[in-house]
Amino acid sequence: MNNFPTNTTINEIKVSGIVKEEQYNALIERISGFCGQKGKNYKEWINIYKTKSFLPPPPPTHSTTANILSEDVSVANILSKTKDVELHVYADILNNKLKWKFIKTFGKIIIAKKESPFRANVRTFTFSDICDGNPLAFLELINVDFSYEYIREGIKFITKNGIFIEIYRIRKVLKRATVLNVEDPFLSEDLYEMEAYTFASQENIYNMEKELFIIVDSLANLEIFLSKDL
Repeated sequence: MNNFPTNTTINEIKVSGIVKEEQYNALIERISGFCGQKGKNYKEWINIYKTKSFLPPPPPTHSTTANILSEDVSVANILSKTKDVELHVYADILNNKLKWKFIKTFGKIIIAKKESPFRANVRTFTFSDICDGNPLAFLELINVDFSYEYIREGIKFITKNGIFIEIYRIRKVLKRATVLNVEDPFLSEDLYEMEAYTFASQENIYNMEKELFIIVDSLANLEIFLSKDL
């Protein structure tokens, strides 16, 4: 899977919904046709951190606990200037081992023009790659608070024009940071969660939203409907 933004701030355009077990196989076949290839199975551990207070100046780029690859230490800079921040720390689970991926820092929600409302959620995010070390220890150094964690397991597709589609289940971690000890999905076993999203610069949001909904609207005859998050 490529075309995923790294070490940058960009707008994410996203819709989501629920898929029933009996719709799953037809949906996978339809999306595989869009993409011209099979999806990639994945399992990831996501940690959410939040802060509501001003923080001290950002640390040096090269931390002893984690090396965050960003020319201006974008995550730390945002944290030092913002009162209300949420960070998601992603790690792949591969053969029962962790591989750290990136930190996704939530930014502002983009407001559409009055005459052209968005059909999707549009929000700015900063992505910072994790090169090595423990990013959770890094976050503790800059005084952010752990909120919750979960496991997401499913299948991911990407179209030729950069539309990402994920179908997955979310599972609760029973003991902090024990990623092999999880319970049943939040939803019932006969339901999946699904999201479709893409990325765009400020001037290209409307064009990419149209591209996204070419795929989203084609799923309606499978009785699968994706929309803004509730």
